[in-house]
Amino acid sequence: MTKALDYRKEFIDTIKGIIPAGQNRLFNCDENKIRIAAEIYSNNIISSRANALKMTYPATVNCLGEAYFNQKAREFAESEQGDGTNLNLYGAGFGAFLSAAPECAPYPFLRDLCDFEYACRRVSLAPECESPEPETVIKDIERYASLLFLGDCVTFLTSDYPVLDIAEYCLGRREDLPESKAVSKSYLIYRPAEAVKIQEVTPPEIALIQTLRDRGLARALTEAGENCEKNAFLVFLIRLKLLHYRETH
Repeated sequence: MTKALDYRKEFIDTIKGIIPAGQNRLFNCDENKIRIAAEIYSNNIISSRANALKMTYPATVNCLGEAYFNQKAREFAESEQGDGTNLNLYGAGFGAFLSAAPECAPYPFLRDLCDFEYACRRVSLAPECESPEPETVIKDIERYASLLFLGDCVTFLTSDYPVLDIAEYCLGRREDLPESKAVSKSYLIYRPAEAVKIQEVTPPEIALIQTLRDRGLARALTEAGENCEKNAFLVFLIRLKLLHYRETH
């Protein structure tokens, strides 16, 4: 296995130009073989990234059509934008890339739709985090206040368009296309168990979520100016185990 890994590294280093062709053992110093291998290697990377984008943005695929989506996905992958080390989370900037294309001008909601899909993808793949039992937290809130923050399996998104409805339509889950005129909505995107769930939230609830994410439960309680039991949304988040330990406790 070690020898196989050594050859793999030498292969990659050669086609990237790290190892001079004249010093390479795998291609017998054949420049043409190295060029062909480099093209195959590069095409595999681009194809893998483009396929990863299709996995992350299924509603966008249906919105734009598969042929056009594939074209733009390959362009994005070829431009080496984004971090390609984790294909499961590749393409965070794809929405901005698409929305800059003149052909996408008829879809003013496109960037927000992509951001929405990426947020759902990221939440679905977020690692499990340790969280105390909800009733324990509620009964002894002062003990846990300085320890708990919003977990990685929850995020939020605010859009000037009904992106949840648009996504549902593009995925064939509703028959009518909602009006795409500006109508600001905020969404809580979370994973209490295995499935991702989405619900609309109010501006005060978004403010609470931001505080929980950035400054933790202690600060959220201070800003709320009320005890935990009286804040129904905070209790909702605690009961779903969406608040996790951030530091050693």
